[in-house]
Amino acid sequence: MPEEPVVENSINTPKPPPPTENTPSEQNKIVKSRKVIIYVVLIAVLIILLGILAYINLFAGKSQEKEQSATSSATKTDKVEIEEVGPARKTEETNAPKVASYCTDGLVYENKKQGYKVCLIKGWYTSEFTPPATSVGFDSNPIPEASEYGGLIVVNVSNKTTGEVTADVNNNLDGETSSNTTVDGVAGTQVSGNIPADNVYYPDYKEIVTIVSKFNRTYEVTMITSPDKLAANQAIYNDFLAGWRFLGMAESPP
Repeated sequence: MPEEPVVENSINTPKPPPPTENTPSEQNKIVKSRKVIIYVVLIAVLIILLGILAYINLFAGKSQEKEQSATSSATKTDKVEIEEVGPARKTEETNAPKVASYCTDGLVYENKKQGYKVCLIKGWYTSEFTPPATSVGFDSNPIPEASEYGGLIVVNVSNKTTGEVTADVNNNLDGETSSNTTVDGVAGTQVSGNIPADNVYYPDYKEIVTIVSKFNRTYEVTMITSPDKLAANQAIYNDFLAGWRFLGMAESPP
């Protein structure tokens, strides 16, 4: 058979349009848009970071305020506790037994035979004139053995009554005055006056005598001084009496 002729399709198949290329002005616009987007993103990130830092600082500040407040409260609490404990400690100190100190800065003279002791100024001298120590002199200087001067202060012990001793003292003084006193808690009498002008040894001198009885005997504490030294010597005399202590007993009779 004869071959049929091939008939070509005269209809043309449409082809896609060629890609369009951006003009230079359009490309510049795209680049600028991208830059703007990047700037906006960076600014947003920066704002977020600043917000986070501000929050952290605010939180840290509040934490410090809380710590300071807690510390202040603790301090106030401690102060209150101290104020509450203080009175209790004072009460304990008040109720605690007190140890009495005696003659810590002086020299103790003890007369066991006649039942007393005294606190002397350091460096002072004593002299016992009789064997049972019924008469003892005290002075800042050595006391002569053969002399009418027995010391600034002389203690005599006798078996006389306080009334008898007081009467003898008053008879030997001019312008005498009497007053009540105590020696180591024991009631007694103190007589002050002037030695008469016709006295051989101490004319117009001042004399103070303290008289007190204990252990069935009478203690006569005498000070004789010149008028110009009365104030200073009377202070020594008062300290002497303040340092007087009776012992538990007296070993010898007066």
